[in-house]
Amino acid sequence: MEKHHNYLAVYPYILARLKTVQGVKTVKEASDLAELVKRKSAPLDGAVYVVYGGNDAEKSVNQGKFQTETLTFTFLYCGKYLSGSSSNLYEVGKVLTAIQTAFQGWQPEAHLTDSEFKRIHNPPIEYHDGFAFYPIAFSVDVSIIA
Repeated sequence: MEKHHNYLAVYPYILARLKTVQGVKTVKEASDLAELVKRKSAPLDGAVYVVYGGNDAEKSVNQGKFQTETLTFTFLYCGKYLSGSSSNLYEVGKVLTAIQTAFQGWQPEAHLTDSEFKRIHNPPIEYHDGFAFYPIAFSVDVSIIA
């Protein structure tokens, strides 16, 4: 297995995969979310904001030459929480299921990760200006050259 000097080498593959998920209208990054929080931009219905949640060092192998890290990512699906006067939770559920299906058990090019993506505990749903941000969180293990 090829090791990297960048444990986030998988990140562009995550963005590309999200763009193929049915119901996802656009993929945004954490900087876009920061602009939203500062009220410099408006929420986008159908957008997924990708937030890198950090990494935990799991183990060192080969006499410290390689370091295994567990990375966490949260995908925040943004949707209006009312359509007219009724809830659109059923439609939101379809998109969240499509995201989960696309990532649960996914292993991008095997040299990028040591494990498949796996679901982890989600942060709570956030509400902002008539929109809800539905989180779905994953972790994945990678190894880097130490």
